[in-house]
Amino acid sequence: ADPDCLHLGEWVGLTVPIRLELLNDPRGHVRAAAARGCDHRGDPAVAARLRELAESDPDARARAWALFSLPGHDPGAVALRRAGLGDPDPVMRETSAASLGIYGPPGALEALRAQLEHETDPGVKEKLGRDVSRLEQRQLWPQRVGDTDLE
Repeated sequence: ADPDCLHLGEWVGLTVPIRLELLNDPRGHVRAAAARGCDHRGDPAVAARLRELAESDPDARARAWALFSLPGHDPGAVALRRAGLGDPDPVMRETSAASLGIYGPPGALEALRAQLEHETDPGVKEKLGRDVSRLEQRQLWPQRVGDTDLE
């Protein structure tokens, strides 16, 4: 199937060999779409390729979707997300902030606050503010309900 013609639902059902082929496509938008619909679980080759894309793909969309598709608390993914906050491309900074805000690994709130202080892009700054707020609210949740084991 031509990757330019696939709908999102069709991306999700692709086999691992086809998914790997699309993650290696020379077109950045195809790599981005393949990463976007990626289910890395169960196949270390797919997870490894997502890490490679997140770290060094020349297309910011492919890097961003690969980063977002990695497991939330995987140590390699957390390190890539933190590094992504300093990426020159605002798409990557925003995606890094979003994934740190969603997954909330240890140290995420501090990293987001630090980036918020010197971020220059208004859209990224707004996203960082929302992600900082999300993590601050998440920290308050156990205090509000009186159960420290909820987190």
